[in-house]
Order: sequence, then structure tokens, then C-alpha cells
Amino acid sequence: MEAASLQACKRLLLEGAFAAVNYGLRDEVARLIDVLPAITVSAPEARQCRAFMLWGLGRDNEALGCLESCDDPDASMLAAVIRAEPSFR
Repeated sequence: MEAASLQACKRLLLEGAFAAVNYGLRDEVARLIDVLPAITVSAPEARQCRAFMLWGLGRDNEALGCLESCDDPDASMLAAVIRAEPSFR
């Protein structure tokens, strides 16, 4: 598979994971969390995606734990949202 096609597939899987959070597909989200390292570009990106998905599952403390070691403005913003709006599901 070409690199561009592989990246497109990975992006589609990641978008599907976020949609699963939005639609409350808890079992699917739990399964997709396990493949995040394979479909994300970097470890910090994987931690941020995992945090978002855990938050969607109502596992706020675990989500915040994923973001503790991230030195990134986006991670800080996500942590602030999780603290302000615990367990949006």
C-alpha cells in the first residue's frame, strides 16, 4: 500500500474512533483504544486521542492521566475541557 493510502486509512480509522465516541458506541470505542498506537503519528498524539476516547467512556481520571506527561498546548486545552465538563456521556 502506498504511504499516502496508508495515511488516509489511518486517518479514516481515527475519525471513525472519534465518531464512535460521539455516538456512544462504547464497545467499539474500547476496542479502538487498543489500536491507537498503530494509527497515530506520534506517542503524544496517541495519548491525546486516548484521553478523548476515555473521556467519552466516562473514565475522566484515566483521561487526565494520559495528558499529565504531554507538554503540548492541545493536551492542556483538552485537560481543561475534561475538568470543566466531566463525563460528557
